[in-house]
Amino acid sequence: SALLLGKGFVGDRVFGGFDTAYDGLPLDPVSGEVGGDSAPTTNLLGATLLAAAGVDPGEVLPGTPVLEAALA
Repeated sequence: SALLLGKGFVGDRVFGGFDTAYDGLPLDPVSGEVGGDSAPTTNLLGATLLAAAGVDPGEVLPGTPVLEAALA
């Protein structure tokens, strides 16, 4: 779990979900809704934080998507 707040992030939203074993459910990185191709990862979080800071995440984490729905 992570709490993201501050300038550049969309507020009042929850992204993703967990199964009964508390494993992350697959997440669509564009909408933030459950039902994508892969579970959220630390790389997804890192790429999203880099994008929010104005850094191209592709240079640091090539091929890692950004949780676009979390960015304002």
